[in-house]
Amino acid sequence: MAALFLRHTMSPAGWPATMTRFWHRRICRAFNINIQVYGKPPVQTMLLVANHISWFDITALGSVISARYLSKYEVVGWPVIGWLAKKAGTLFIKRGASQSALQSMQQMSQALQQGDHVVLFPEGKTTDGSSIKKFHARLFQSAVDSQVMIQPILIRYPHQQGVHPKAPFINDITIYQSAIGMLGETHMNVELHFLAPLPTAGKSRDELAKECETIMRQQLINTGNHS
Repeated sequence: MAALFLRHTMSPAGWPATMTRFWHRRICRAFNINIQVYGKPPVQTMLLVANHISWFDITALGSVISARYLSKYEVVGWPVIGWLAKKAGTLFIKRGASQSALQSMQQMSQALQQGDHVVLFPEGKTTDGSSIKKFHARLFQSAVDSQVMIQPILIRYPHQQGVHPKAPFINDITIYQSAIGMLGETHMNVELHFLAPLPTAGKSRDELAKECETIMRQQLINTGNHS
């Protein structure tokens, strides 16, 4: 138990987890973004599965929980966010590289077995937030192999139009353009819905991916968006 506590109070890069959360919260304040938490964030080690709308998703989650993320390698070059990602022990994937998916799954399994929470965005890309896209199942195998539970997390950027128009990081928008657009808003909310954890015993990665996808799609409907 003491070892698990230590893993969750220190990042893989040796930073205290409270320091990483501190910087993520500073960014939230700088952008005048309020984080609203529903449900119970994880205590025991879990694979955390979230939908993906914005580059800001990681900062929103990072202000609440200490976890490692599977992220595209390009994030390393992003101002501030890239630096924070490295300090938090983010697992970077080079898309298109030979054996990248297998290497990512092995890294995720190792992190989970060491007691770290790992965040996966199984849609594989950012979306406009109006629906839950199909989940790619392959990386769910890391939870099966590590014998840890999976906790779905629904991320929302609520707005009278359904999804805040400045939130989606899609199409050809750059990180600079997106950040400037969000900074120009007087106020934004981000909702983090921590849903009930799912046991993985006796289930395949395909079954788990489908179950998470269905649960999160229903939660999105319940919160007022259309899927």
